Amino acid sequence: MLAGWEDISQLLTVIAIFLFVLFITYFTTRFVGSYEKQKLRGRNIEVIDTCRISPSKYVQIVKIGEKYIAIGVTRDQITCLTELDPESLTLATEGNREPEEFQAFLKQARSILSRGGSKK
Repeated sequence: MLAGWEDISQLLTVIAIFLFVLFITYFTTRFVGSYEKQKLRGRNIEVIDTCRISPSKYVQIVKIGEKYIAIGVTRDQITCLTELDPESLTLATEGNREPEEFQAFLKQARSILSRGGSKK
């Protein structure tokens, strides 16, 4: 009977260590991310949007100074495609950038899981 309690205590210890490592990793990542974001703030170059064309090819909209430029980015080179008119762009504000897409995905996943994993 005592061996059973030792096994349970070892399991709980491993779970506690795992949660501690997750906690430290989470806050370290947030700290490094905020540090890098702060370091990049106030620069003249900003990536506005990125669209993946293939695994190593992207089209990006970049704001350089007051101009918006579309560029093609590959593993070996960057090509200027065109200068864009700022009025023709739909710019996302900092508060509404990506969360809607994730919220929609999360809602869809919840509905699939609540139905027992069957897609309809």
